[in-house]
Amino acid sequence: MKFNTLEYLVFLPLVAMLCHASPRGVKLPLLLVASYVFYASWNPWFLILIIGLTLANYAIGLALAARRDNAAIFWLGIAVNLSTLGVFKYSAFIAANVAALSRLAGLHLPVPSFSSVSPLGISFFVFEFVHYLADVKKGEPVVRSPLKFALFAAFFPTQIAGPIKRFESFIPQLDALKLPSAAMAMRGARLVVLGLFKKAAVADNLARIANNGFAQAVPGMDTLHCSEAWIGVLAFAFQIYFDFSGYTDIGRGSALLLGFDVPENFARPYLATSVSEFWRRWHISLSTWLRDYLYIPLGGGRRARYRNLLLTMVLGGLWHGANWTFVAWGALHGCFLVVHRVWEKTGAGVLSPSQRAHVVFKITSWALTFGAVCFAWVPFRAKTMAETGAMWKAMFGLGSGRAAFTSPSERLFVLAVVLLTLAIEVSIGVAARRAAIRGTDAFARSLSWLEPAGWVALAALTLVAMPSGATTFIYFQF
Repeated sequence: MKFNTLEYLVFLPLVAMLCHASPRGVKLPLLLVASYVFYASWNPWFLILIIGLTLANYAIGLALAARRDNAAIFWLGIAVNLSTLGVFKYSAFIAANVAALSRLAGLHLPVPSFSSVSPLGISFFVFEFVHYLADVKKGEPVVRSPLKFALFAAFFPTQIAGPIKRFESFIPQLDALKLPSAAMAMRGARLVVLGLFKKAAVADNLARIANNGFAQAVPGMDTLHCSEAWIGVLAFAFQIYFDFSGYTDIGRGSALLLGFDVPENFARPYLATSVSEFWRRWHISLSTWLRDYLYIPLGGGRRARYRNLLLTMVLGGLWHGANWTFVAWGALHGCFLVVHRVWEKTGAGVLSPSQRAHVVFKITSWALTFGAVCFAWVPFRAKTMAETGAMWKAMFGLGSGRAAFTSPSERLFVLAVVLLTLAIEVSIGVAARRAAIRGTDAFARSLSWLEPAGWVALAALTLVAMPSGATTFIYFQF
């Protein structure tokens, strides 16, 4: 079931009421069963895989805790997780590329074909398991309760697309197992309503425009005008932001209604004035995971910093999908990060602190960052590198296209979303700094004056503005 369906809006309060009314000893088993029911509603067969992976990591974690100096146990666990991810997510990609290389070499090897269907949330499951084993190896206490460990992995508000949880902060909440306060429940309800609005009223309407725009990026046709290309790219840039942050809001709100607090994933990323800052604001749970479990183990900034940055971001791009377009997206961000580090190391010294603090410098830094991020969104959204090249060509006015795919009202809608989002988030950022509140919580709290009638109106507006049919969240494919 999807977060943006009537089924989920019945499922969530039903599970919350049952958990709140159940004796303490029943709550965790009930939550685990509910989480497995939620996952099985997509594909019951994949539930067997997730349970098997959970049992394997639980057993390996116990063995690792008993002999933390045994590297073989740790690497066995990493191999189990990464090989599972590789088989289900990357086998078709690898086979296709091996076949292509063999044809280029004139060998025509008999390469088997594989299905490209992968279990929902497999990448998020694997990253949480890898984090768990790595931290147990470092000396963190192992989770000895199989029930709590299973729920850490399967907790349905974060099961499919995160945020990527850390067991050190989640397991104590299972131990405490308290009912949400009235304030906590209200905060959760606001986030659910806000997330549904972001997804159904904004992201899904932007999706139609973005889809039409990228459909015009036909290699060799030059049918897309420069301004139209930018409308399509901006539509996707804000579609993925509202889609993914909307999912996160619903997931975090659902967790709060059950008495749990999970990590924040967004903190106004399109206000970033450098790509480094963008990654501190965008998909925070992933960027911190990549830093802690890939970049730092590779050597971090101690040795070969630029190589480590590039490799981390390329692998982060590949984590998103088995396609060269995702590799290109990650490589672009890696290059942007390297350029920024070089600038900070060698070029920033030519500017005085007052010049760096000047509004012109900040606006220029923001514009360059925002432009770079939008430029990189093209391979993320495109189906092929050829389509990516066609869109880039149109964006820089190098084609002869004059065809329009958007109506004046659609162009106005995209520009209104862009400008209103930036304006609202600037004002929220100012308020958040004063109140020491971050991200989406700051946004939800800034609208607290609306309640209760305003939140009901926002929910009604969502129903009116949403396109027909519930669409899948973008990050479900990862």
